[in-house]
Amino acid sequence: MCEIFNNSGLKIQMYPCLACYGQLFYDGYGNIYPCAESIGNDSFIIGNYDSDINFNRNYKLLQKRNILELNGVCKECSHLLFCGAGCPYKAFLDTGDLGSADCGSYKEIINYLKSITRKELLYHQVKK
Repeated sequence: MCEIFNNSGLKIQMYPCLACYGQLFYDGYGNIYPCAESIGNDSFIIGNYDSDINFNRNYKLLQKRNILELNGVCKECSHLLFCGAGCPYKAFLDTGDLGSADCGSYKEIINYLKSITRKELLYHQVKK
């Protein structure tokens, strides 16, 4: 699962979306997908259900997704614990790699929310 460990050895689990948590979606052919968004994209099939569930390499990669090891981009990011590397499916669509992050608009959104928070704090301090 999407896990990181801090220096004290305490295990912290990050689930930026339920695809890393283990949710499953099935199509009419028995193909298994990690999220509703990915249904129909054969490149993102994580397994198949016939008489038993058989997971493939994609499933294992998704379950081992570690935000501190995603092509080095997340480890140094100040937004790491807010976005958790974003959407694995979107990252896969953009790069073709399950080991990449989806920064997309996350940084913009987080920076915007920080600026609103600062403005609100300043406003309330001036108002007192």
